[in-house]
Amino acid sequence: MRQKPAEFLALQFGGVKQSCLEDVKSFVGERNMYVFKPMHEQSHIIVQTREGAESVRRGDWILKDRDGWFSVCKELHFDQLYEVVKRGRHE
Repeated sequence: MRQKPAEFLALQFGGVKQSCLEDVKSFVGERNMYVFKPMHEQSHIIVQTREGAESVRRGDWILKDRDGWFSVCKELHFDQLYEVVKRGRHE
C-alpha cells in the first residue's frame, strides 16, 4: 500500500563503479559517504543519515528530504511504497 504523497529527491545506487560513486558523492556530499570493498561480500557504501551511518548496496535508494536529511530504502521497499513522478539529474 502506498503512503500519502511525499516529496523528496532520490538516487538509486548503481554500485561502486567510479561513475556511480561520483553520482553519490555529488548527491550526498563527500563528507557523508564512505566506500567499502570487502573481500567476501558485495561492495557497498555507508551514508550518514539522521539515524546514524547506514549501509547502501547496489540497487538501494538514497532519499533526501526537504530538510536535507538522508535515509536509505531497499529497492523492494521503494518499489512498493513510492511512485517516481519525475526523472532527471539532481542539482
